[in-house]
Amino acid sequence: MKYYYSRILALFIAVLCVNSAFSQDREILPKGLTEAEKGIISQYEFKNSRLSDPPTGPVRAAAEWEEVRARNGWVNIHNPGEDFVAFLENQETIIKDLMTKMGFL
Repeated sequence: MKYYYSRILALFIAVLCVNSAFSQDREILPKGLTEAEKGIISQYEFKNSRLSDPPTGPVRAAAEWEEVRARNGWVNIHNPGEDFVAFLENQETIIKDLMTKMGFL
């Protein structure tokens, strides 16, 4: 039985090798642009996706963002050092109490 599987495996590998050797001769996709594409490529604008344009409107000052943050109830996430640790401990307590009330803990 081992001999049978080894022959099938050898045949399979040989077919793959022959197929890959001859497939390199065929040109499936064109290289470069076709004449039709060369004619219309000037209609498209290519940009670097990592760069963005500067803002078109006025830029807000930090004090304006504090006003917006307070109005929307957003939390100031810049808490350096021990303030950040205290913030995380408070969040952990809140989440734990909520999960206990919901029956998860």
